[in-house]
Amino acid sequence: MTCTLSIDTCIGSGSAVLYKDDVRLAAANSLRDAGRETNALVLIEQIVRLTNLGFKDIDEFVVTRGPGSFTGVRTGLSIVRGFLRSGTYGFRSCTTMQALTVAAGDGPVQCATLINAGRKELAVQEFERDQGEQTFVEKGPHKVIFDSDLVTGFARSEKLILVAEAGLSERLSVSPLEIIFAGSGIADLAYEFVGRAEGSKGLGYIDAIYTRDFIGGKS
Repeated sequence: MTCTLSIDTCIGSGSAVLYKDDVRLAAANSLRDAGRETNALVLIEQIVRLTNLGFKDIDEFVVTRGPGSFTGVRTGLSIVRGFLRSGTYGFRSCTTMQALTVAAGDGPVQCATLINAGRKELAVQEFERDQGEQTFVEKGPHKVIFDSDLVTGFARSEKLILVAEAGLSERLSVSPLEIIFAGSGIADLAYEFVGRAEGSKGLGYIDAIYTRDFIGGKS
């Protein structure tokens, strides 16, 4: 039996969800409302206790690693990094863009994911279905565009599905493009994505992400 805690603090209000053997046990939202790591930890502890479990019962963590709010990305990685330093937990990770591809469903062969990048700007990344696999693979790095460039950039392809974070639904409601707004929390989508795509990793992997993104200045 595997108990997994999935955490996203990168976009929106953040979310965390606890699964045991693919059964969703409990969830929490608004992990970044106060913008502090300690408040996110309190909410995470609450959902663990709701299930009469403790952190010692968790086998692995899933965490998103951006793009998104710089503070938010750092919060999630710092929390999980702390747990990995204090115990023998497994660890899996994906980007927020990869997580959103789950909301595209199993049909399309191409999709583009959208998250808020600031006032009138969107972070966009294109994906295509990995041949013979359930997952999408990146066609290139994400880029930042203006809202007004969305139609001209993606009206060309009827085969490409657009998936956006739920927080953009009102802002993009006037777009003539058909957009899927992810209804689930990103933590749920991340859990499903890594279940399809990656094996469990350890402390060395999250240390490498953390050092590259925040000490190396590439985030």
